[in-house]
Amino acid sequence: MWKLLEGPTAEPVTLARAKKHLKVDEDMTAEDELIEANITAAREYCEGIQNRAYLPQKWLYTIDGWPEFPIQLPRPPLVSVDHIKFLDDDEELVTWDSENYHVDTVSERGRIIKTGDLPSIDIFSYNSCQITYNAGITAPKRIEIAILLILSHWYNNREAVIVGGNVPREMELSVRSLLNMDRVWP
Repeated sequence: MWKLLEGPTAEPVTLARAKKHLKVDEDMTAEDELIEANITAAREYCEGIQNRAYLPQKWLYTIDGWPEFPIQLPRPPLVSVDHIKFLDDDEELVTWDSENYHVDTVSERGRIIKTGDLPSIDIFSYNSCQITYNAGITAPKRIEIAILLILSHWYNNREAVIVGGNVPREMELSVRSLLNMDRVWP
C-alpha cells in the first residue's frame, strides 16, 4: 500500500503553455481554473499509466510485518528515503537506524537493501512497517506532449461520452505511444 503525502508544488505544463496549446487567449481567465485542474489530472493520468512520479513528491509505503529485502519502492524514480519505521512490542512507531540498510537510487526501480540486522521483535500487525520516501524527476518533453494532448481532448470534449459520428482513436494511440516508452511495468 502506498499513499501520496506531498504532491508536486508545480506541474510539468504551465497554464500559459496550456492556453497557447489550446488556442485560448492569454488574457481570458474564465477557464483558468478548469485548465489548471485538467493539467493536474492529465499529469496524474500519465503517472498512473507509467507507474512513475514526475516532479518531487513524498510517499508513504506501508507493509504488513517485516518486508522481504530488497524492497522495490513504487512510483520511481526513487530520490531518497526519509526513514523506515516499525511498530514495536508496545505498538509505538520506532525509526530503524539507517545504518542497517542501503538506499539504491541508481536502479530503475529504487530499492532498499538490508545491510544490518532487523530489530529482535516480531511484527505481524497491519501496516507495521512504514517507509517514507521521496520520488520524482522532471518530466521528459514527450510526457509534456502527452499531457497537452490529453488536455486538448478533455478541454474540447467536456462530457464523459461523445455522441454521434465516428469517434477517432488517434489521440489515445498517440498518448499511449508516448507513455509506453518509459513505462515501469508492475
